[in-house]
Amino acid sequence: MSELMSGKEVATSGNGTDVVLRDAPRLVSEYGGQVGDWSKVSSSSYTAADGIQFEIHAYRNAVTGQVVGPKSIPLK
Repeated sequence: MSELMSGKEVATSGNGTDVVLRDAPRLVSEYGGQVGDWSKVSSSSYTAADGIQFEIHAYRNAVTGQVVGPKSIPLK
């Protein structure tokens, strides 16, 4: 989570990419800003103590730095 909060994540869609962020209208409605401000971001992969690898995905507002909706995603 600290990687996402520090802005060192990778944008996978929305702001900073050529991929449309389909959730942007919902994010604007719930959290404010403009559609073009939001991006979906992903952390580096991490390995838990039990050996499962995962990433954290969330949404970031490039203007305010706000990070919302973090989810741990197990990697296959």
